[in-house]
Amino acid sequence: MQTSTKAAFGAGVATLVGGAVGQGLGVARAARAMNGQIDADLEFLLENGYLPNVQPVLPLTGSRPRSKVAIFLTSWAIGSLGIFVLIFLASVLVTAAANDPEHSVALAVVGGGLTGLGAGILGGWLPGLILFAILGTRENVRRAVGVVLEEFREYWEARTEAMHAIPQGRDPYVVWNCLATYRLPLDDA
Repeated sequence: MQTSTKAAFGAGVATLVGGAVGQGLGVARAARAMNGQIDADLEFLLENGYLPNVQPVLPLTGSRPRSKVAIFLTSWAIGSLGIFVLIFLASVLVTAAANDPEHSVALAVVGGGLTGLGAGILGGWLPGLILFAILGTRENVRRAVGVVLEEFREYWEARTEAMHAIPQGRDPYVVWNCLATYRLPLDDA
């Protein structure tokens, strides 16, 4: 393997490992926030016999998921643009630094632009793959957190219904048992 291929491979592996850790941390953070809200509500319910009128700790709607094809095309376009800019600038600077009277600056710009365009289109996939790994992992985290947010939305609907049912005579212990089932299983040790 060539050194540049090894470096790209290493960057890809590091990105995937970091993404997996980040995904676990993002989901755990959202789940802990949800469980914290549930624990506070249940404790308040046992002490006072009703639920407090508070704002939710998590948003009740998640973000809309992006397609993997759109993420890939965006990554390839950004990688191609980066390669284009690098090759274009390098080509123009080298031609201008040569100070050749036969080649004008306009010719250097056109030549650099065409060279950069070709290199960007053909070579944009390598930085695009690294960027795709990063953006794809971020999208996976967003989708996993969206699952927790969906669970939280269901809890909040049940909580709102219970908040209105307790003053109408529903037993707070029955409400406590119902709301306690929404707690997500985590290793809180």
